[in-house]
Amino acid sequence: MPASFEEILSSRIFKFTVGQNVDGVATTFSVHEEAVAALSQPLHTLMRSGLEESEAGHATWEDVSKDTFVRFAQFAYTGDYSVPALVLPVIEHDPPPDVVEEPVAEEEPVAAEEEPVAAEAEPVAEEAEPVAEEEPVVEESGLWEAPFDMPRDPGEVVEAVEVVDGDSWGFGSRRTAVKKSKKKNLPRVIDGWSSVPLPLNVTRNNYAGTCDPSDSFEPWFDYSASFVSHASLWILGDYRNIASLKELALYKLHKTLSAFQLSSENVDALIDLVKCAYSEEGAGLGEGISGLRKLVCQYLGGHKALLCEDDGFMDLLGDGGQFVKDFFKYSSA
Repeated sequence: MPASFEEILSSRIFKFTVGQNVDGVATTFSVHEEAVAALSQPLHTLMRSGLEESEAGHATWEDVSKDTFVRFAQFAYTGDYSVPALVLPVIEHDPPPDVVEEPVAEEEPVAAEEEPVAAEAEPVAEEAEPVAEEEPVVEESGLWEAPFDMPRDPGEVVEAVEVVDGDSWGFGSRRTAVKKSKKKNLPRVIDGWSSVPLPLNVTRNNYAGTCDPSDSFEPWFDYSASFVSHASLWILGDYRNIASLKELALYKLHKTLSAFQLSSENVDALIDLVKCAYSEEGAGLGEGISGLRKLVCQYLGGHKALLCEDDGFMDLLGDGGQFVKDFFKYSSA
């Protein structure tokens, strides 16, 4: 069970210095200890074992890039990470020749003729029609009372009708005694109120639109950073025994490769992925081929014909090593 936000915010601040061997410059980040320590037992030991790094509250990961650590920290806090934005490839062009601009003769401004503005007509006040006053209706009581019962307030209770002796004319009259009820009228409940949903026009996750790889292919963009980002997170998850991060990174890499359309113009992106997967860390800690390397080789196997026409990929095969063995073994699986 993940740590609660109260436990995370109440934990001490732990510092990580990363990127020296990858970015060429070190960057230090501060995170809450509980957010990272809860991910795996090796991380818990790193931060709470009482050893040097634990006591100092500071660890150094020289082989983890700045971008990889940022996504790792996002995963530690939220359980997901944002995919990198695709960027246009950098293409070098020859500088354009200098262009000499010829001076342009300035034209004399032409004064615009002012058109006479017609005077605005004064508004004519409308005379209000007199409203006839309604004469007040006088309600009479006594002998000539209405022959039917008038509606009363639902809170009133009629107790009795008292007959009064006749007056000098010899006629009698009646009085109705009305007593107010102490019972209050409750407001009427509208049926079905709870079944009508209240619209929610705000997002409940600030990063919801940034975490899923796109299903569509963007041919003008470079996919190298996207491939390497997922592969690097898988390697970090494998090294620190974070099974959930490994599974998530592999899922996103597979989805990105599924949308990717290989051509002779973008083979370099796959070559960068192969180099990352077949770095020393990409081998994984388990026996046999790692899940990352197997996924890469299976994808390459479906594009052998096109890849073998690329000089860069053939040079990669010419280097030999474990990649060549895995490529021919698992590309046909």
